[in-house]
Amino acid sequence: MQPKFSFLQHCLFCGERCDVEKDFKHPSRWRPAYVCREGERRGLKEAIYETCGKRTDIQSDQILVRMAGVLTDLHAADVRYHVDCKATFLSPKSIQASIIRQGNDTEFTEVAFDLVIKYLAENRDVIHNSSDIHTKYVNDGGTLSRRMLIAKLVESFEGDMITLSSPGIASLLAFKSSAAKVFYTMSDGDDDVSEAIEVIAKKIKSEIGDMEIDRNNYLCHVNKDICARFQSNTLEDLLSKINPKMRQSLPALLIGSIITSLVKNQATPLQIALAVFLRDSKEQVKAFHDFQVTCSYDELLRFKKSIACSANSNMDLTGLNKEADGLIQGVGDNFDQQISSQNGMLQTHSIALLMTQTNDEKKQDEAVPRLKKSEMAQQIPYNIEICRYTGPKKPAPPESSLRAKVPTLIDLAQTAILVSRARERDFEFLRDVCKGGPEYSGYNTKKAREECHSLKPKTKAIYLPLSDMPPAEYDTVLTSMLKVKRLSELAGQSFTLLTFDQQLYRYAVEIQWALPEVFPPSSFIVRLGGMHMLMSFIGSVGNLMTETGLADILSSAFGGVHKMLIGKKFPMCMRALRMVVEIILEQLIKDLKVQF
Repeated sequence: MQPKFSFLQHCLFCGERCDVEKDFKHPSRWRPAYVCREGERRGLKEAIYETCGKRTDIQSDQILVRMAGVLTDLHAADVRYHVDCKATFLSPKSIQASIIRQGNDTEFTEVAFDLVIKYLAENRDVIHNSSDIHTKYVNDGGTLSRRMLIAKLVESFEGDMITLSSPGIASLLAFKSSAAKVFYTMSDGDDDVSEAIEVIAKKIKSEIGDMEIDRNNYLCHVNKDICARFQSNTLEDLLSKINPKMRQSLPALLIGSIITSLVKNQATPLQIALAVFLRDSKEQVKAFHDFQVTCSYDELLRFKKSIACSANSNMDLTGLNKEADGLIQGVGDNFDQQISSQNGMLQTHSIALLMTQTNDEKKQDEAVPRLKKSEMAQQIPYNIEICRYTGPKKPAPPESSLRAKVPTLIDLAQTAILVSRARERDFEFLRDVCKGGPEYSGYNTKKAREECHSLKPKTKAIYLPLSDMPPAEYDTVLTSMLKVKRLSELAGQSFTLLTFDQQLYRYAVEIQWALPEVFPPSSFIVRLGGMHMLMSFIGSVGNLMTETGLADILSSAFGGVHKMLIGKKFPMCMRALRMVVEIILEQLIKDLKVQF
């Protein structure tokens, strides 16, 4: 479908996109274009109307329709045009050629032309010079140009006449019957194909040669627009001729990336990104590199090492952006790992920290320095500064935390509204499920679409280096709290939000009690993770339902029911208990006639 024409975006003459600002990164891709200016030697508007009246073809009709949208002058409407389109449309040769094309549908009759036809028919054994033939034609009163005359002659003899041309020399006209006596003629289809392939190949290589691939930096993010920078426009046009679906498609970008890599002898951002998707599979990366789909495995290792070194020295490269980009939170938990290797068993019992942010906007042109080959063997200079806790082991809680706090009326009202809304939604879910509606995840998706909820941004998850220290110690928890606080402040957030599980939460609260000047409750918020509370709640349900047959019912559809009912496998247990409630209340809900 043709895009809607706009004077601010499209060329007046051809209707295609017209960019008046030169692309300095890719100068060969830019078509010279300008905005109509005042003070031209001749009124452009009048010249266009005059030319359209002479041409009377489809292009002139389209231009007249566009000109009807110009209420004043072209400059006031910000009309723009390509230089070559303007020259082609307004040139006398183009006007004359258009007039000839318009006359192709009718029989061409001219006395001078008939005399030339008669003369050539009587002298078939002679090789004629096109300049002499045109001179004879003009002397007899003809008005066509030499090029148009030759085209008309070849058309009139219906393929029996051939033209021999060379740059700087007038063309020769001959009939095939007489030319065979002097020249050996044959079909040149193969030569034409070879020449066309050579021309296209040179143009593709020239466009790739004009591209600038930074050998000293890596791009951190890749999308279709970035991949298109490293693809030849001629190659894209060629692929779209083979199959229109290839236009701006992912396969076309991959083919363009492969060709660019071979010509420039350097990996493209798309090849590096595909190698990253293959993770650490050395065999797969090497196999795909043999087909030039990905970069080499050594280049992948250099990319990862470069990213790690840059992220260690630059806070922005860890993935955390400014506070305006989303809420930043910290999460801490135990981490246990055992690895059996040839050198024995390696194990760790440490604390792992995770930073999250609710916005996932990425800087498109963010780049990191590419390490040199000699720098690959160097270790990443990351040192964790251990903070020692010197406060009491059992600090007294502040007096403010011991006072009974009465919620405000607004808080009580909001809580009541939320509870009432949750109950209504629970009943609606059970009612719809009993009628054959979707399950929990599908129901929430359906409701979100019906209520026109916008798509929420992805949440970033940034893993921080492990602190190889026993987690349940004051020094370890204090070091983690200070690290999360420092990262939140560097990201521009005025407060710190940190979540621990039940074991570590106790140490964090006691440290906050002992060091209120370092971790003030107003700006440093420690939260208790809800996993242990949920496990305890499910365990209480399992304890109350002992010997009631619940375990037997769940065993028919789930495995590990014993662990489920003591609080383990709580995601599976929540789904199982929800299904049991649906079956028990199905008939009751169907009999109710309650509408919300």
